[in-house]
Amino acid sequence: MELKRKIISIAAAMACTASPLFSGMSSITAVAATYGNISYEKKDEDNNGKYDYAVITGCLETAVNIEIPAEIDGLVVRSIRNNAFYDNTNLTSVKIYDGLESIGSSTFSGCTRLESVSIPSSVTEIGKSAFDNTALVNNQTGVKYADTWVVDCDESVTAAEIKDGTKGIANYAFEGCKSLSSISVPKDLKVIGEGAFISCEGLGNISIPIGISEIGAFAFSNTAILNNQTEPIKYVGEWVVDCDNGITAVEIKSGTKYIANSAFVNCTSLKSVTIPDGITKIGKSSFQACTNLESVTIPGSVALIKDNAFSGCSNLKKIVIPKSVDRIFGSAFSGCAGLNEIMILNPDCHIANIRDTISTGWDKSFKAYFDGTIYGYAGSTAEKYANNFGYKFIAINDNGIMGDANGDGRVTALDSSLIFTEYKKVYKGGKSSFTAEQKVRCDMNEDKEITAIDASKVFSIYKKNYKNDKI
Repeated sequence: MELKRKIISIAAAMACTASPLFSGMSSITAVAATYGNISYEKKDEDNNGKYDYAVITGCLETAVNIEIPAEIDGLVVRSIRNNAFYDNTNLTSVKIYDGLESIGSSTFSGCTRLESVSIPSSVTEIGKSAFDNTALVNNQTGVKYADTWVVDCDESVTAAEIKDGTKGIANYAFEGCKSLSSISVPKDLKVIGEGAFISCEGLGNISIPIGISEIGAFAFSNTAILNNQTEPIKYVGEWVVDCDNGITAVEIKSGTKYIANSAFVNCTSLKSVTIPDGITKIGKSSFQACTNLESVTIPGSVALIKDNAFSGCSNLKKIVIPKSVDRIFGSAFSGCAGLNEIMILNPDCHIANIRDTISTGWDKSFKAYFDGTIYGYAGSTAEKYANNFGYKFIAINDNGIMGDANGDGRVTALDSSLIFTEYKKVYKGGKSSFTAEQKVRCDMNEDKEITAIDASKVFSIYKKNYKNDKI
């Protein structure tokens, strides 16, 4: 019952936040086209007038053998849409080239003659029921495979040994296998999908390989693995995967390396999170819709912040992204209504180039906006991202905010005046009143002198970011 309530509440939260918040996809421009015997859509993710990738949407009803290329018309083929080939009873074989990332739910369901499929190592997700009622699955018993992925299992299975060479477990592959009590997974397994073992009530233990790169949402919900844990935060190996509703503060235990997808999603009572050094990845939707979350400290070990990780955290006011973070995925901080400041310390951090990677809301046309301030190094990807979407940006250096002469955390006309006063005093032979740190912060053109040019640059920043009552 607890699991059912949690999933229902999560669905409700997503519906409430999801206008464009949940996926950040509502504003993507798409154009349909064909390539041989398959159909696809070209996607302009950032609405800049250039297509970014392709999604496979189907094929001719008469198609017997199809190939999914790595590229179409110069665009990377990123995914196959849900139900793309549903009930195509002529299809017998599918070859997918390297580059594809995901295969949608029920993609090949009902393709009763489908006997073979090749899945490249680039695939990181296979949706629920993707190969249901295909010859490929119907001709197997026990644990069932599509190439190097587990995609289904007979509910009567009590013990499972996943064969060597298996790369992933598809979403909901073992769902409801209540008799399953033990499972052995190979060391080269990479992905455990969403809901992979959900409601496997008898499953009390699993050894997670070191090389696992992703554990999907609810992968172990309603299993003995989690149900037998008495602490409010639930772990599987080096992963934190779930928590009890009602928790107000989280201190993830030392030795944890990963936060699984949706681990804390919709924990609306949660106010503070302590993430220990050693965590390297914050998973998809891990803190999504934690509407009362006020503070979170991201340690210098984190490299990835995945899609929707903090989306809908409406009480989050300020966050610092350490230099260790190499990539911030789409919608990671979308719909954070109270977010005033986000500081990105890695000048080369890859930031997903869509408006609601960082946003506080949407206008009437569902266009995302951010009315806070992005802080980063001059010339950084943070500045480029801010400029792309007209968001406020203030440059920093190792001594603080560039141009912040009085150290109050803002750049105002007062700072410009203080810098100009300092310039006049020194120019006339007077002694500098600035500290060494102030000099570095206020040397806007980095010529190692405080001049009228620096004062002018600071005043220009003030006008750009704070005019029209945006102070």
